[in-house]
This record gives sequence, C-alpha cells and structure tokens, in this order.
Amino acid sequence: MDPMKFTAQNGQETVLSRDDKTAWISRLHGLPCGNPEGKEAESFASGWIALRTSMTESLVLEPYDSESTHEGFRVLLHSADGNISAVSDWRLNKPTGVWSRRDVVTNTGNQPVVIHRALSRFAFAPAEYRLYSQAGGWCAENRGIWTPITHGTIQLGSRGGRTAENDTPYCCLLNTQTGNAVAIHVVPRGDWAIKVSTGFSWSGPGFYAVVDAGCSDTALSRRLPPGESFTLPEILLQSVTGGDPASASANLHDYANTRWFSRGKPFAPVIFNTWFDQYDDLIPERLDSQLAAAKTAGCEVFVIDAGWFGNGPNWWNRVGNWTPRSDGPFAGQLSAFRERVRASGLKFGLWMEPERVHQDAPLVKEHPEWLIFSCRESYRLNICIPEARKWLTDTISRVVTEYELAWMKVDFNFELGPDPEMAALSGHFRVWHEMWDELRAKHPDCFFEGCAGGGGRVELGTMAAFDGHFLSDNITPTDALRILQGAALRVPPGRITMWPVVRHYPGKGLFAAKRHGFEEPIPSNIDFLCRICEIGMMGLSGDLASLPPETLSRIKFHTDWYKANRASIVRSSARLLTPPLPVPNDKGWIGIQTTDARDDIHRLFAFRLDDPADTRPFKLTGLDAKKTYRITAQDGSSLGSRMGDALMESGLEVSLDMPMSGDIIDIAPIIN
Repeated sequence: MDPMKFTAQNGQETVLSRDDKTAWISRLHGLPCGNPEGKEAESFASGWIALRTSMTESLVLEPYDSESTHEGFRVLLHSADGNISAVSDWRLNKPTGVWSRRDVVTNTGNQPVVIHRALSRFAFAPAEYRLYSQAGGWCAENRGIWTPITHGTIQLGSRGGRTAENDTPYCCLLNTQTGNAVAIHVVPRGDWAIKVSTGFSWSGPGFYAVVDAGCSDTALSRRLPPGESFTLPEILLQSVTGGDPASASANLHDYANTRWFSRGKPFAPVIFNTWFDQYDDLIPERLDSQLAAAKTAGCEVFVIDAGWFGNGPNWWNRVGNWTPRSDGPFAGQLSAFRERVRASGLKFGLWMEPERVHQDAPLVKEHPEWLIFSCRESYRLNICIPEARKWLTDTISRVVTEYELAWMKVDFNFELGPDPEMAALSGHFRVWHEMWDELRAKHPDCFFEGCAGGGGRVELGTMAAFDGHFLSDNITPTDALRILQGAALRVPPGRITMWPVVRHYPGKGLFAAKRHGFEEPIPSNIDFLCRICEIGMMGLSGDLASLPPETLSRIKFHTDWYKANRASIVRSSARLLTPPLPVPNDKGWIGIQTTDARDDIHRLFAFRLDDPADTRPFKLTGLDAKKTYRITAQDGSSLGSRMGDALMESGLEVSLDMPMSGDIIDIAPIIN
C-alpha cells in the first residue's frame, strides 16, 4: 500500500507507512521513527499506545486498518483476543502545520477491564537526542532546560490537578545529528504524564527515544465496563525549525486562537485589582481612594480580590462561604461599595476560588458527603456528584447576577487530592469544563479570568475554559518577562493577564513590587512596567492612590493605547526574538514580535534590562520581503520606513537610553 505523506510549512514530512497487515509512523515532522532501515523495531520502540490493564502487564494493540480522512488519517487497533480496541485519529491543521492526535480505547470484550496505563506512544529511530522541558513552581514558572538523553527515563507530570506546576505539559525532542526537532504538547484533562525512555539499538549507533504522553498513570485504575470507552488526552505535535523551540510558537498561537480562543471575549477591559495594595485587608475609605485613582488611570473595571466573603481573620479560612463578609471594616459594605463603583462609571468584579472549601465553611457541616479532603485544612468539592455541581454552578451564577459582575477572577490555590474514580482526575476536569461552558454561555457580559496561585494551570486545556489567565504571582518586572517568554512556547501571550504593580514613596519616587509584594520594592519607571503588560491583557494593581498626577496621567496614556490596540493584541501570535531564559535573570535585552495576521500589523516589544548597550538590532520574521513597512513608535512618532527583506535580514535597530526601559514599535505595510 502506498504511504500517506503530509508536509509542514518548513518542508518536514510526516509519513504513515502501511502494508497489508499493519501501519506505522515512519517519519514524524522530519524525525525518523521506529527502525530507519525498515526492519521491525525492538518491542519497546514499537506500538501506538502504551497500555497496561488488569489482564496483562503490557498489552499490545495491533493496527488492523488505516484510512485517510479529510484532515489526516485514522488507524484502527485491537488486541489479539479482540477484547480491547482503539482508534488513533490524527488531524493536520495545514495553515499552521500542527498535528492533533486523539486516541480512544474501548472495551470490546464481555468483562470489565481496569486500565492502569494508557499513553499515546511516539517511537523515534536510534540517534543522539536532547530534550527541552520546563520546570516550575510558585513565582518561578516556565523554567526551560535542555537535557541530554543518554540512558534511563525522564518523567514529567502533574499532580493534584495543578497541571502546569513542577513540570509543564510540553517538551521538545531534538535529534542532534540532523537538527530536526518535534514539539509535543499534552492538552490536559486531568493529571498528565510525559515519559521519555531510551533503548539500545542492535541495528546502528545511538539509542531509540520513546515518548509516551497523556494521562498520568501514577494512581490510574480506570474501570472500563464492556462497551465503554476511555478518551485519552489530546496531543499536539509541531515541527521545530533549527532545533529552536521558539520557532514553533507563532504557529501554535494561530492554531489555538482559531480553535479555542475565538469563542472567548474579543478583548479584556482594563481592570484594577485590589490584591497587591493590601491583600485581603479591605478598608472602605482606602478602596474609595483606589477607585478614584483607577478611574483617572483609565481603568474600566474595579475588582475586589480575596477577602470580601465569609468571616474570620484570614481569607484562606473563609473560602467556601460565598456570602458577604460579616466582620472587620468591610462588614456589610460590599453592596454599597459596588454602587459607588458603578456611580463612578466603572464596572465591578470579584474573586472566587470555587473548587476549594475550607474546613470552617458551613458547607462542611451541611453536605459532608459532597467533599473530599485534600490538604491545608481544605476540601475539594466533588463536582462529579450532580447535586454538588448544581450547588456550585448556582452559587457562582448567584454571585455574578447579584453583584452584576463584569469580571470574575477564578483562583485555584491547592491540590485537588485523591480521585475516587482512580482516573487521574479526568472526571473532575470533564465536569469543570462543562460547568464553565455553561456559565460563560449564561453570563456573556462577564469576563472570567483563570488563575492558579499564579501560573499553576497556564496550559491550553485550562486556558480554553476562560477568557484570559493570570501569568504568575511573581510580579517582579524582569521575572514577569522571563516567565512570559517560557509561557509563549505553549500558549498565546495575548490571552495572558498581567499587571503593573506600583507604589509611590514620598521623597523616593516610583517603585515596583518584587516577587509578591512591596517588602523589597524596586525603583522603576512607569513606561517600562506598562509596556511589559501590554503584550497581553493589561490590568493594574498596587497603590494607585499614592501616585502623583503626572504618573497617573502617564498610565492613562498607556491604557488609552492599549484600548485602541487590544483586540489586535489578543488575536496576535508571538515570536520570541531572544532566547527564553529562566528566572531570575535580569541581564541582556528581550525582544518579542507579535503579528496580527488579519490586519497585517506587526509589533516589536523591545526591552533593555541590565545591559550596558543602549542599542540592539532585532531581526523580524514573517514579513513580506517585497513590501515597504512604515515604522512607528508607541508615542506615534515616525521611525521611517524599510523594506521587509531588510527588516528580516539586517534587523530593526532599537535605541533605549537607560537600563530597565522598553518601547513598543508598530511595523505595518505601506498601502499605495
């Protein structure tokens, strides 16, 4: 049978080889798979799905048929006894070159089966390999590192539903001999795993690299009755040019923006969030001062973060009691303050953490059967119970409706705990996504922002459930840039919410927050801080009321610019023009180019960090070599015009006269 061949934009091929008995991937985005000489590969480097059940330690599913589809191909597999079958469905998005692989395993026997492992497999031919992956933690997300693959197994994964913490659901496998590489993204629907194993080859130099990716098998015991199916997490695959993970980001953003985020809000309003002023210490008079300053700065929504609900000394202990605060200075003040916000011309927003219930919340006594103990004096609401799901959906909807919310920040600050279904929390995630589909449809005027103690869930699956997602609780300006660089390899920056967090000290000047507050403030300038956040969805936090009029006026310049360009920014893809480096690193320059393909507008976000050079060229990408482009600074001043080929080959030179500064430069074609 003739092989099926598919070619990405950079010329790299994916080939499905077939004969009368079987089918196998012989090349994936240019990387040879299996045995390059056409001989049968060793057993550990073959197969489509790594499967372990209650019936056998290692179950082999053999392909028995394959067929072309409109967008790719489909391979049908079954076990020798016919009791387990699977479908591996591959779809190529031709405009972006992104493959989507979705596998479904079905019990076709007459007895229940327990699935202990079901990972989509990719087996690459013997060679020398390196692996790029990202580690992370609170305030230190997306720290990328290259690791030589020499022996053993590299394991990545998540636990407790924190799907982008410890590791992110992504890796890049590089064949160091050819320079070809493939990026592999898991789209989590629960806890996930990526395992990269090596194996000796008798047929040539180097080692096999076998990547098994999908649902976490750490505690997997998914019962599968006869006739039922288990859908594995979707895997996205990209060709990586020159072994540089950043080369694939723009295509991923275009794919994600079209497929998932086109149903989100077309842009975000500019918000002020109270958190980094005085955390949960809500004092009405101080809030009134912040409201006046937020209005002057151009904010459109005033969001009260944690602290508006329940009673007791600490916001953490009040989660799960979603009634207005009944003690402290803010007791009984919520509705009145909301009215003052609306009277000022701004809209209103609130914070919730719906999945967590603290042990002191009334629900613990009212419905203990709905709760699963997790950690840190907290329970998870078991939304797989229909009554619990309805209670939570109704509660969120009540808060949105009663307070006429234009914004809700949805946080997640704990681990979900054990899964009664032993299915890697896939049931919880399925219901969670269904809930947010329902809530977003019911409340189309409310912007729902995801958060997970910062970036603990910044990944494509979770971000698709919300209109935007908070980047990180680390608000150090240079750290935020580094964390954003790493995130851009996996998600579109235009859907990331970011805030300049500022305070003015009399006699000292303007300061930015460091890490998570103002304990060690950093001298800064407002243009630098705002321009960092204008890459994504810009908001504000900190002590705006302390700022002098000239600083508020300068913020207003930035919020006005952002409002004029935000729809374009949200739908743009991004290319990293400088390498993504892990935090903490405040040296050098950073360049990020965004592209709004619809309006043919490119923007260069250029930042000089702690670097002695006051100029740096940035080679742009994706321009039309034969077009002439008008170059304009953020303040509207002309920087001349140049041909596309010159901007790509020689670069655009940016001058910044002091460290810790930046500029935003528009590059648009001149239409004759």
